[in-house]
Formats: sequence, C-alpha cells, structure tokens
Amino acid sequence: MKRGTPEHPKMKRLARALRVNQAQAVGILESLWHWAGRFAPQGDIGRFSDSDIADSAYWTKEPGILIEALVESKWVQRDPAHRLIIHDWHDHAEESVKKYLARHNLTFVSLGGVVETISGHVQQMSENVCLPEPIPKPLPEPKPKAPGGTSDFETWWKIYPKKSGKEAARKAYESAVKRIRASGQEPKQAHQTLLDAVSRYAVSPKAKGEYCWNPATWLNQGHWEDDPAVWQRGDDKQGRVGSGQTYDPALADLPVKGSFG
Repeated sequence: MKRGTPEHPKMKRLARALRVNQAQAVGILESLWHWAGRFAPQGDIGRFSDSDIADSAYWTKEPGILIEALVESKWVQRDPAHRLIIHDWHDHAEESVKKYLARHNLTFVSLGGVVETISGHVQQMSENVCLPEPIPKPLPEPKPKAPGGTSDFETWWKIYPKKSGKEAARKAYESAVKRIRASGQEPKQAHQTLLDAVSRYAVSPKAKGEYCWNPATWLNQGHWEDDPAVWQRGDDKQGRVGSGQTYDPALADLPVKGSFG
C-alpha cells in the first residue's frame, strides 16, 4: 500500500460506510489488494462472486455491504464488461504484479473496456482482441503424512528390541498415535512420545530379559506410559500391564528364550 493511502479521504469514507475504524478499513483494503494481485492481477475482480471478494478481505458480514461500500468510496468501480474492477489498479498494484503481467503480455483492465497497459498507454479493446486465458489456480499444498505414517513406525520398529508380529505392531502403533493425539498432542509429538519411551525401554533389563513384551502388546497395553523403574528387573513377570491394571498370567508373552529363540 502506497504512502498516504491509509489517510486518504476515500479510506475514511470506506470506514464510515462499513462502520469500522480506519485501521480495520486499511486492513480490509490491503487484504483485497493482496488477493487481487494473486487471483485477479488485471484488476477484474468481478469475475469472482461477491462472497469470494468478501472472503478475500476477511469480511464476515453480508458480502453486499462490503461491495457497496467499496463502490461508494470509489475503491472499486462497476463495469459492464467485467462487473467489478479495482479503481486505478495500475497505480495500486505491487511491482511484482506489474512484472507478472508484462511477462505474460497481459494488461490492466479499466472502465468501459479500456485497457491500461504496463507502459501507461491506453488502447480501446476491439472485438478482435483475444482475452487472456484465466489465471490458473495455485497448486494445492502437499498433504502431510498421516499420523503414524510408515516412516514413523519404521523408526520405532528399528529400536524395539523384539522383532515379532510386525504388521500387528504397525496397526497397534497407529492406534497408539491416535490415543496420544486424543490427549491434545500433535502427530509429531505423539511419535516423539513413543520414540522416547521405546528408547528407554530398549536398554532396560526388562527388554533384555526373558519377558520382553511383544511389540503389539507393548503398544496396545500403553507401556509407553510406564514408570521406567518397573523395567529394571528383567526376570519380573509382574511388570506393569497397562495403566491402572495388574498382571494377568493369561496375558503374558512367551519368553524370548526357549523354543522361540
């Protein structure tokens, strides 16, 4: 926004028409201009709906109120060819917008089908002039990996001391991440919680002894919440089974040693 624009009488008229303070009016217009620079660089915002224009300026009330206020304060003009255009957009647009139009051989639109070129010359549009192709919409942001994604699980799996039932462990890992996230943690934090716990467990006597839990059991029974002190006895079958639970022999894992190596 150019120097002097926030104090311009038109800005004060916009604030009065919208019944907001002048700082809010500046923010509304600045947001509209930033959006127009990206999605309507020629200034022809009328190809979007009133609701789209209101959304661009973060206006949450009736879209028509904003449109009328912009027109009344002469920041926007009604036009038979483009419905709505930004008044004097060639003066207000950022240099990056002007460079974009110049690179693509496009022009600013103005009232009545008159085109304001980048060089400042004015030419009348004729029926033989080809309109530019619509500006392509920006590519969507890449979606983040799902919680408990493959790479996160594989990191956890490499640390866990007992390699048994990998697919069951993978499902249990995803469930554990969901349980941790339900407590308010982000996906990365949930993974880190499991990683920290398994790193401590892997070096404990419990993990190195006869009664190391199967990976899926460790996860399903919530052993990442254990007090590490309970892992200090490798031959202790009475280790904690889960939060608030007591040991049940029927749930005990087969020992690592013996028939299963």
